[in-house]
Amino acid sequence: MPVIPDTIAENAFMDEYKPVELEREADVMMQTFDEALALAEKRGGGVSNVWSIAEGDEGDSLYALAGFHHVNVIGFIVTEKAWETGIEEVLWFDSEDMCD
Repeated sequence: MPVIPDTIAENAFMDEYKPVELEREADVMMQTFDEALALAEKRGGGVSNVWSIAEGDEGDSLYALAGFHHVNVIGFIVTEKAWETGIEEVLWFDSEDMCD
């Protein structure tokens, strides 16, 4: 039976994994996996520090998914702490929060 990951809340993710800010105006997202991997390696990390940012199935929420993904991906981020299993999933932005 496949393991289904618990979704990590954005605030918990930010505190625990600490996305690396880029030099351009506190941005954290890069356009390509290769760019993100190069930054991770420059900082002494590797592929386990790279996350894909993807739109949810309905297109109204964003998720950070451990590692390289290509479906619905809009960019990539690097974190100080590496992911461990490769199935970690973060609710990066929830459009329902904007309606509250």
